[in-house]
Amino acid sequence: MDPSANLFRESTTSSSVVNVSAEDADNPEWARFLSRIPPGNAQKRMFHIDEIIKNQNNFVNDLKALLNTYYTPLASTGILPDEQVRYKFLWDVFGPIHDIIEVGDRMLLDMMGMQTLVVETLQGQPHGDDILLGIAESIRIGEVFLQNVQDFGSFTFYAESNQEAKDIVLAEMRRNELFRAFIELRLTSLSSKLQKQMQRSRSVSLVDHLTSIIKRFSDYKLNLESVLKRTPTGTQDHDDVEKAIAEIARIAKEMNEVTKLKGDQRKLKYMHGTITPDENLRALNLLDPTRRHIYETTPIEYVKRSGRTHQIELHLLDNYLVMLLKSGTDNPDEGDVLSPTGAAGAGADLGAAAGRSRSRFLKTIYKKPIHIDNIKVYLHKPARGELTHTQTQDNLSFYVRDFGSVEADGLHGSSQTIHQFRHTIPITRENWQKKIEQLQTSRAAACPLANNLMMEPGSGSRASDVVSVSVAGDRLLVAKTHGIYLGLAKSAQMKTYLMESPVLALPESEDISQIDVIERWDLLLVLAGQALYSYSLSAVLNKDQQKWGQRRIAKPVSFFRIGVCDEKLLICAVGNTGLRWQMKLFDPNPAVASKKGFFGSKSLEMHLHKDIFIPTPVTSIDFLKLRVVIGTCRGFEMVHMKLVGADGNAPLLDGTDLALKAKGVLGREDLTPQAMFRTREEMFLLCFQDEGFYVNKNGRLAVGHPEFKWRNLKPTKFVYFAPYIVAISEHLVDVFDTLTGALVQSIIAENVRVMHVLPERDIMYVTDTSGIRMICLKK
Repeated sequence: MDPSANLFRESTTSSSVVNVSAEDADNPEWARFLSRIPPGNAQKRMFHIDEIIKNQNNFVNDLKALLNTYYTPLASTGILPDEQVRYKFLWDVFGPIHDIIEVGDRMLLDMMGMQTLVVETLQGQPHGDDILLGIAESIRIGEVFLQNVQDFGSFTFYAESNQEAKDIVLAEMRRNELFRAFIELRLTSLSSKLQKQMQRSRSVSLVDHLTSIIKRFSDYKLNLESVLKRTPTGTQDHDDVEKAIAEIARIAKEMNEVTKLKGDQRKLKYMHGTITPDENLRALNLLDPTRRHIYETTPIEYVKRSGRTHQIELHLLDNYLVMLLKSGTDNPDEGDVLSPTGAAGAGADLGAAAGRSRSRFLKTIYKKPIHIDNIKVYLHKPARGELTHTQTQDNLSFYVRDFGSVEADGLHGSSQTIHQFRHTIPITRENWQKKIEQLQTSRAAACPLANNLMMEPGSGSRASDVVSVSVAGDRLLVAKTHGIYLGLAKSAQMKTYLMESPVLALPESEDISQIDVIERWDLLLVLAGQALYSYSLSAVLNKDQQKWGQRRIAKPVSFFRIGVCDEKLLICAVGNTGLRWQMKLFDPNPAVASKKGFFGSKSLEMHLHKDIFIPTPVTSIDFLKLRVVIGTCRGFEMVHMKLVGADGNAPLLDGTDLALKAKGVLGREDLTPQAMFRTREEMFLLCFQDEGFYVNKNGRLAVGHPEFKWRNLKPTKFVYFAPYIVAISEHLVDVFDTLTGALVQSIIAENVRVMHVLPERDIMYVTDTSGIRMICLKK
């Protein structure tokens, strides 16, 4: 019987059954066995396994030498006199070294157990080639790793804290003479191999040795991959080694991510300390522990519209693209020298001339950080009309278009800013495009809102033709200037097409500007010209013109809103009568409608719930429990549904609030209120075109809560999808977290217009140059 057949049928890698120690690793019988294996894959495989065992033996011995030479004396003497400081130092520098030694020792004992069993099997047995090959093939190194890999998590500590440990050791050597003398003295007690390693940099020798722990981990994967190449497929050890490599690769990926994150935090902390403080630096939030530094090339040339170039640093963060200039250099915009505060001016010129242009900050942010969601990168000159006439095209440049910034152009009026960068290495320009696009893809997957194209321009929904959108059941209703079109089945949830002919057509004299649906009362509301009409929704959908039941609700009407107030579903129609504005509130419930006409020609007329005249133009309508909130140039005003006269109308903001007075909001006649949202209990977010802030139920400023500047884009529409406030400007849909005020997402949507909002479902439909899109909160 082949003595190797059942050699490792049962698990033999447990250290509890093999009484060996690290000092017994040199085994001459094992070496003799290796030398007598016939040449070929089996012998090469065993040489790789032997290398793993020897490396593991050296690793464990080095760790124990490190423990005895450094850790134990530091823990038991007065070199670090303060007990609390001592134990913190030991953990920050050495980490879970006892756990690493335990895992390493256990693995070594398991490997040496294999050696012992091989030697015992060969004793008293013939040593033919078949026997030797059988024994070699039955050794399962993969099992050893699988039984221990679950404890490899300790390696992650050293990947994360390596640089921090170096800083701690250096700092302690500078301030503690005893510690410095101890480190230098201990060098002589190490092995000659370690002495050579540490003499290259005596001040960090201790941490350099700790770094070898990370290298040991990476060697595991390389050595096992060499074993795998020589292990026959279909064997148990082949499967075990594959699984061990995959698990080590997973842990290595985690270690790389942790190391990268730590490195990013160090770099960002350094940048924060060297950049002139201003509003741009605050927007970057470099000290946020989640912030990431993705890519950089320094220096790089920035090409001005005049053709003048200037060297800058270009940094890609996880949320912004940032350009940095060295303080004291010429400002490429004005030709001045940047002053210590980062601004250029006459004072800066004088300081530079006197040779005194000095700043405690090394760098300043050039222009404004560009949000990563607002970028398009071109390796060649953008299409005609996208690049200003004064910018140049060359084979060394790449271009970044910023949809969040508009600049004046004497030829074209104004357009999105195009930044031109020049670098002599082609792969660098390609890397910038690749890095930015990869980051944008990953951000889109993690961002809170989904952006789905529902109808392309070629499907009868050319964006410029669409004036309004609504939803009836699972279908979209799309209004164009003189007709309303119905989408195919499920067009409200998925990409589809419009029916070719309109379900409702109006005369050319009446241009449609807004539609909406109240399915509960089978109503289709259409604002055409300056008149608001109602139709039977079911009759329109069925193209039954005789049953349309067209009724004019109000005139003149500029826009209307539907909402719930005073426990009623109401239609709020707002219009300009010429002398003043008028707001009418209608109850569409047929049960309260009044009859109008004579005898047989009587028809139902929608009940007028409230009629109010307003002296200034109305920009927004919002609904509270018992009040309708009107936005005018004087701010937000409330209309009570039950009270009348002076008691029924009141400003939303408290005119005695000192905090609001300090903001300069009270008493202004040029405000542009856009929307108001109840974002949390007893708290309201007021959205103006130039800013947003919270007030409490008494109309007083909620101090300490986030305030919003909307990136100075002056949005014209706001939507609330808890906990996010969505600000829509001309080319962008910005998403802010209402709890922190942070910009979490920005969607490029050229010439975007909001067509319809379903707040109860966190969905809105918009049009841009690509067609009709559905933007919704991811579930």
